[in-house]
Amino acid sequence: MAGRGPYTRPAKRTLDAAVIKMMVDRRVNKAIADYEASRQHSETSGNNNGSNSSNGKGCSFESFLNCHPHKFKGTEGAVGMLRWMEKVESVFAMCDCAEENRVKYATGTLEGPALTWWNTHVQTLGLDGANSMSWADFTRLLQEEYCPRDEIRKLEAEFWVHKMVGSEIEQYCTRFHELCKLCPSMVTPEYKKIEQFISGLPEQIQSMVTASDLTTIQPLIRLAHKLTIQAERKWEPSQHQSHQPQQQQRSAPARAFTATQPDDKGKGVYQGKYPLCNRCSYHHFGQCERYRCLKCGRHGHMAKDCRSKFPVNNNNPNHHQNNNNN
Repeated sequence: MAGRGPYTRPAKRTLDAAVIKMMVDRRVNKAIADYEASRQHSETSGNNNGSNSSNGKGCSFESFLNCHPHKFKGTEGAVGMLRWMEKVESVFAMCDCAEENRVKYATGTLEGPALTWWNTHVQTLGLDGANSMSWADFTRLLQEEYCPRDEIRKLEAEFWVHKMVGSEIEQYCTRFHELCKLCPSMVTPEYKKIEQFISGLPEQIQSMVTASDLTTIQPLIRLAHKLTIQAERKWEPSQHQSHQPQQQQRSAPARAFTATQPDDKGKGVYQGKYPLCNRCSYHHFGQCERYRCLKCGRHGHMAKDCRSKFPVNNNNPNHHQNNNNN
């Protein structure tokens, strides 16, 4: 290594703190800018996909049918039409059907008289004009055709007298919801719906539901279910009453809901404890004495038809006891 001086290590460069901070800020700002650009790109792609779906590309008629919508013939009545509409609307939500395709897809499930009715509108409006109709306008036409004003008046009359029978709370609520959909003017606003629901309950439950002072219908319906179940359990026969006839045990829950049944008290209806005799139509225990011969004491014929030569002994204590039962 002749001719060269001694090796010396170059001085280490030091960065000023301000320079370091500037470099870090620059990298952070670049990372933030890249993240914002990527997020905006994702949102733009999502909007484009949504617009494609709204144009019908996201929901085909095949996917609509795969959700199994109901068929509608037009002969099912107002309730059948209502159930068909509810099922079709639920299918729209499941398959994310576009608004402009709803009428076209729904009318693909029409059959028989309903399909004939729709074809007349297609002839009047044209195929494109009929299919471009809004779902609200289509349901309005459907209700005018298959639920006319005369039918609405009958349903309103039924709604006024709709009562819960026995402990059948499920049947009562199901029919109540159907009538609410078909007669909206009777349950609007909400307090009218609450009053209509309470008026159809038995008196035993009606008073407790009214005392709850609920202002929405769903908690009110849940409370009515709970009270009905409690009343049924109250009337269930206990183990020490298992010797009673099965028919009497089954009729016990129904007696808990007597408010909707006609009141026959004071109208000549038998209120005693003796069973009804199928032969004489009177209430008594033991064999029927109406067709008991007073001559021979046997059952099955009258004294005028008796062939016995020996009259009955009137001193027999059993004879007097039977006469007292009559």
